[in-house]
Amino acid sequence: MFQLLTIALFQVFTFTNQPAKVAIGGTGWGNGDIVAIGGTGWGNGDIVAIGGTGWGNGDIAAIGGTGWGNGDIAAIGGTGWGNSDVVA
Repeated sequence: MFQLLTIALFQVFTFTNQPAKVAIGGTGWGNGDIVAIGGTGWGNGDIVAIGGTGWGNGDIAAIGGTGWGNGDIAAIGGTGWGNSDVVA
């Protein structure tokens, strides 16, 4: 389920190439980020990313980084590759 959500968010935000809504400190490519503070690397479709999420595709709340971090719901302090973690 979360992987499908991640893929959908990645495709929507990548192909529409929307800028971040609120970005403090940069988001790299940052397509479709809602709030990104401190950068998200590529950061496609992040809802809230504080401290960076590496590639960070489809993260809902990532604080402190998630490595590649695809589809994480709540990741605090990093999850390495972090694919579809609900709480890490």
